[in-house]
Parts: sequence; C-alpha cells; structure tokens
Amino acid sequence: MNSPIPVVFTRSGRKLAVAASSPVPALECHTLPASPEGGAVTIAFDLPIAGVTGYWYGSLQPGVKMKLDWRITFVTGAQYNSPVFALVGRDCRCRAAVTLSNLVDDTRFEAALDQEHEVYQIRITTAAAPGEALKLRIDRRNLELDAMLADWRQSLALPECRFPEGAWDPVYCTWYAKHGAVDALWLERAARRAADMGFKTLIVDDGWCYDEYCRVNPDTIKNWYRTIGDYRVSEVKFPHFAEHVRRVRQMGMRYLVWVAPHLIGFDSDFYRAHPDAVIEPCVEGYRRLRIADAQARELLAERLTGLMRDNGLDGLKIDFLDIVPPDPDAPNSRATLAFVRELTQALRAIRPDALIEFRQSYTNLAMLPLATQFRAGDAPFDALKNFGRIAEIRLALGDRVPVHADPAFWSRRDDMEGVARHMIAMLGGVPMLSMDPLTLTAGEEKVIRHWLKFYDDHRQVLNHGAWRIFLNSQNIAAMTAEDAQEKVILLNDGCFLPFLPPVSGKKVFIANLSERAVALPGAMLCGADGAPVQGQMLPVGGAGVLA
Repeated sequence: MNSPIPVVFTRSGRKLAVAASSPVPALECHTLPASPEGGAVTIAFDLPIAGVTGYWYGSLQPGVKMKLDWRITFVTGAQYNSPVFALVGRDCRCRAAVTLSNLVDDTRFEAALDQEHEVYQIRITTAAAPGEALKLRIDRRNLELDAMLADWRQSLALPECRFPEGAWDPVYCTWYAKHGAVDALWLERAARRAADMGFKTLIVDDGWCYDEYCRVNPDTIKNWYRTIGDYRVSEVKFPHFAEHVRRVRQMGMRYLVWVAPHLIGFDSDFYRAHPDAVIEPCVEGYRRLRIADAQARELLAERLTGLMRDNGLDGLKIDFLDIVPPDPDAPNSRATLAFVRELTQALRAIRPDALIEFRQSYTNLAMLPLATQFRAGDAPFDALKNFGRIAEIRLALGDRVPVHADPAFWSRRDDMEGVARHMIAMLGGVPMLSMDPLTLTAGEEKVIRHWLKFYDDHRQVLNHGAWRIFLNSQNIAAMTAEDAQEKVILLNDGCFLPFLPPVSGKKVFIANLSERAVALPGAMLCGADGAPVQGQMLPVGGAGVLA
C-alpha cells in the first residue's frame, strides 16, 4: 500500500489549509477552498521514482519520454496544453500522475530529480483565480495513460459538447500545396477535383489576404507575416470573392479561411493605427497582440466576423492562439480565453453550425466548447508524427470529439505503400489532404479514394466509438476504435498485435501503418489501393478483415 504523500500549498509564503481525501485506494485528492482574493498558489511535494523509467505531459512530441531528465519544466493555460504530468514505467503505465482541476489559469510545472532521496521534487505554481476552488489529484493506481486521463476528465464533470455534422467530414487544405501562392482560378479547379474525390470542406490557408504569390522558405519566413492583421481579401488573387465562395459551395464544399488574430504584422494598417496594441519583439514580421487591450480585441473580432458574414463563409481556421504564453507571474490565460469565447460566440451568431478549427497546442479542455475541430500540429512528409499527434489530441480530449489530422503531404518520390501509410495515419482522426489535386498521379488518386471510402464506411465507429491509445517505449504502438458492431485497429507496431485485447462477436478491420508486412492468417486482405491480396501477410499500407 502506498503511503500518503505530504503536500504543501502556499500563497505569498503562507501555508494554506487544504482538505485531503482518498476516494479510492492509491488516489489522493487535495482540495484548496475558493479564496475571495485569489493569487498565485505554489504546491510542493515529492514523487518516488521506484519503477519509473520515463514521463509524459501533453506536447507536440508524441508518446512518453523514456528517460529521467534532471529537470522537467512546462507551462499550461487555457490556450496551451493541459495541467497533467505523469511518471511512467517501462510498460508505459502511470506510476504516478498529477492533475489539476484548474484548466484555465496560467500554471507552471517543475520537476527536479533528487538522486539522494530517489524522488522527483514537484513544484506547481498556478495563478488561482478569485472565488474558485483548486483540486490536486495524485493518482498511483498504475493505470494505462488513456484510462488515467479518462478518469481525470470524468472527475471534472464538464458539460457535454455537441459538434456539427460537418466537423466530421474530410477536409482539403491549401497550405502545403500552395502556401501563399493561392488564387481563385487554381482554387476552383482544385476544389472541384477534391470534391470529386470525397472531400467536403475546403480550408483556404494563409495567402488569401495579400497580393504576393509566395512560398515559405528560409528566406521568406523572416518577414512572412508582415501584412497580417487587416484581413482584407486580395482583389488580385480573389476578385469578386463572395461570388467565388458561392461557386465553391455549389460544388458541395464548405468554405473556411485562415486567420490568426494574435498576429499583427509591422506592415499592416492595423499596426499603423494601433501601435500600442502589440507586444515586442517582432518575429517573422509580426508582433503579438496585447491581449489586455480591449479596444484592439473588439476591432479584430469585428473584422473577422464581418469577413465571415459578408462573404458567406462556413467558418474560420483560427491559428496561433498559443503564442500568448502562460505565465503564473504575469497571468493572461483568462483574458485570452475571454477573447476567443467572444469571437467564437459572434461567429456562431452568424452561423450556428459554423466550423471553427483550433490547432493541437491549444486543445485544452477549456477550449472544448469553443471549437468544432482540433487539428494535429504540422507534420508534412511525416505520417508517423501525424499519427502520434492525433493520438495526443485524443488522449487530451477523449472520445466523440472531432480530431483532425494535419493535412497529408508526401514526397512525389513516395511509392503507393508510402502514400497509403499517410492515409492510414490520418484515420485516427478526420482525414485532411494538402497535395495539389491537379497534379496527382492515377495511382495516388486511387489510394486516396480507397482510404477515404474506408473512412466513410467506418465513420460510425471512427467518429463515435470508444478509442484506446496503446503506447510503447518508442511511440504510439496502435490506436483502436470499437463499438458494438466492429473494431478498427490502426497498427503502427506489427509486433504489438498479439498483445491487443481479444475481440469476439464482431468484425475486426486492421490497417497496417507499420513498415513491415504482418502475419494475419484467415483474413481477407487488400493492398494500398484496395486491390485484393492473396496469402496470409497483411502488406504495408494494406488492410485486413477478420470475421
């Protein structure tokens, strides 16, 4: 039996009275009552490292970190990650997991390895808001990571969120294909091809609100965002923009555009009119919006809602909310959350079913009611990174949330098995593509169509089933989705297949994301493009069905 862990809460050097309880064995709950004045709270305790070989916290680096670093530091807030830290064993189960109930306020986690006493010294500093209680959980039940996180989410008693049907539809995004060299002529041709392949939503990424035709490279990135902030449609690239949007929507595609309300370019009219509304330094051509400036926030919200309303858009991709850094010594997470809430409420007042995309770094549960889809962080060329980042979002947000893949983009030198692996990796979420559809080969298009059909055939279980995330010491070994009728296995580590929980009474579909063929006797098999395959080996990029 684990002995209770002494935990000390302090504010301004003064020890605070805290209620401690153990609702179940090996689970400790420490509750700090609400304070009318609020203010930064520091929480200090030690975690033993017996049996610990690594750690995990939500980040863009998928899976557990199989090492014991001398110092581990990260921050969280409404707009950045989640207040969770776990020490794991070689089996990737949680030897000790630390969670906070405060999802919103600026928080800093610090862990320092004390070799002499065989512990990690944990120090958590959080900018606790006035009038809100704070609950710390220390979970030593040796649970799988996904089970621990699911139990923590349940303890928060968050209201259920509902998402529009369009949030589950496959997406075509222009970014990797064109960067800033996008215009209406190319876009309408590309949208027609994408719609024909089965994509239902179009995201026009950065490039629609300035006249230059440019691509990102080490030279152009230096001042890439210098004109961002005005959000006026380029008349050069998109003459008669509302009519163009209407034509694309008539193809059966929803139409979204990219915006980044926290980025203010040094060459924008907004910056010239409001130079005091930004914070230095200048990075890649932009300065950061001073989130405390209510007038600037209001003006930006008016521009963005007007953009959607006046052009008949179906929603916005809202990017870079995470550039406002959480800092318990100078809190700004609550102001950031308030701005995002006001903006998304205004967008929904125009269209109740508006689609609103957020990116992975700000998939905090506090953001869950505000967006309709949460996209994996950038992973061009890298199917496994995309797969892992999708898994990280699922770990953070749980089931029945529209998790979107980063747009698939592969080398034109890839073989069809490589293309299929990109498509399979995205099945952990909603598929998204950013290859130029006008230059796809017949083979590439056949693979894309096959896996989009697989997604469509299994939408019920993939969108609304129960997901499991299986970790190994390298990355994400497998992801599975299951309901009463079927189970889908996305297999990244072929050696892990025998260790997955047994299944009976339903069909099992296995997609091979791994780099080797996998023995699957008794299965109906197909290759990367859906063509039947004879034998007992599930090919790379292929799928198998077990009755």
